[in-house]
Amino acid sequence: VRLIAINDNHDSYNGDDDFLVFRDVMNEMYAKDISKKIKSTFKSKGKSGKHVASVTPYGYLKDENDGNHWIVDEEAAQVVRQIFQWTIDGFGPYQISRLLKEAKVDCPTVHWMKMGRNAPAKTPDNPYDWAPRTITGILEKQEYLGHMVNFKTRKQSYKSKKKLENPPDQWKIFENTHEAIIDQQTFDLVQKIRGNV
Repeated sequence: VRLIAINDNHDSYNGDDDFLVFRDVMNEMYAKDISKKIKSTFKSKGKSGKHVASVTPYGYLKDENDGNHWIVDEEAAQVVRQIFQWTIDGFGPYQISRLLKEAKVDCPTVHWMKMGRNAPAKTPDNPYDWAPRTITGILEKQEYLGHMVNFKTRKQSYKSKKKLENPPDQWKIFENTHEAIIDQQTFDLVQKIRGNV
């Protein structure tokens, strides 16, 4: 096996490089240090009441004039309200996903792509294919009450992209930071129905 490291001017074909191991260690330390600084910046931003999420939840858009301010995406907000109402009416996530599919409502990924937004997931084969876990996620989001919720997830290490859930007592919640889509009474009733209270 031949190893060529252009940035380090190394080609194993020309023999061993005694300094390659030291360079690897230095590069590793540099990456770790940069990761710490980025994490610290995000923590400071999140504690000061600014959004740390790169994308807004389904139902909201970033204000073009102020990326820290969310505005209601009325088309998607209507769908969110309907999902909450169907839950109150006794439908579960699987039934709601079927109702949305039958009504030919674009799933969040397709809706975002049609608006020219980057979507966090790949485009599904069926644009109306709502996953029950998407419905569940919508029903649990306090953001629909007009609250900003930071630090819901974390990464175990700078070497991993996998997100881990933080317990609710580690979340930082700032109330009334944007227009609500769901009122508190409706939200509380849905949590009670779903056994989250």
